[in-house]
This record gives sequence, structure tokens and C-alpha cells, in this order.
Amino acid sequence: PLGYKSYAHYFYGRLTPPTTEKAYNQQWLLQGDIDKPAYFVTKVNKKERILKENPNLSVMYEKNGFVFMKRSLKN
Repeated sequence: PLGYKSYAHYFYGRLTPPTTEKAYNQQWLLQGDIDKPAYFVTKVNKKERILKENPNLSVMYEKNGFVFMKRSLKN
């Protein structure tokens, strides 16, 4: 989650242990040299600010007041 607190990803996500300790750092996931796609969710009222601060994110879809985004690997 970006810009708000949530525990949903712990309860509903199919989490596997990360391959690197850097995966716990949100800034690395947003701007670092990631080794697999990273997924984010934010509230719809914060969408413009988040996308402006992180132009490498792409919107996947919006649903129920939330925006789901993805950061893909660089080719």
C-alpha cells in the first residue's frame, strides 16, 4: 500500500519470502533495480500525487475507490 496503512496484503496476499532483503524497502521497490514486477495499491484520491512522484508506475485498474498499479522490469 502507498499513502495509507493496511494489513490486507498480509491476510489476502500469497506472500512468499523475498529473495533479497531490499524487498522490504518501499523506496527500492519504487525506484531501485528490481528483479521482478512490483505491485502497489493506493486510494483513488492519492492517485495523481503518487503517479506524479513515481512516473515508472502504470495503472492496472481502479475499483471500489482504490487504484492498483504495477512497476514492470526495465527491458
